[in-house]
Amino acid sequence: MGSNSQQALQAFSQGVEMFKEIKEKTGSGQSDTAETQARLLETDARSDAWEAQRKAAAAARENRDQNERERSRERADWGGSNLRMSGSKAVIRDARTLQDMQEEDDVLYEGRRNADAILRQARDRANMLRINGGSAPNRSTLSMGSSIYGPRR
Repeated sequence: MGSNSQQALQAFSQGVEMFKEIKEKTGSGQSDTAETQARLLETDARSDAWEAQRKAAAAARENRDQNERERSRERADWGGSNLRMSGSKAVIRDARTLQDMQEEDDVLYEGRRNADAILRQARDRANMLRINGGSAPNRSTLSMGSSIYGPRR
């Protein structure tokens, strides 16, 4: 009977060790999966941000072309009248050119801002995936506070 209890104890300890190994592998698998998902999310965001900037550049180019056509038409009309452009008319023309350039810059800036927002949101979501992937499934982020943010000292 002694050998049976030793065998049972040995089988039990082997089962416990096997359970620990499976649990460790599963935990790291979650962490690896979370890291992979986070990287994919960031890669997709970089692509989306690039696309947002590309669209903004195309919109700015279209805006510039449209404004140049309008200014050219106005100059052609003015030139066809055999009048010299000077004084306040020239100042207005130059101001319009500057305003058109500012509109183009505004469109490009808005595209950069959108791209930055896309990247920032993706980075935040990826970091949450990493945090949640590295934690035990039965613990909340709040209960892990010190391990996430470090000690107070």
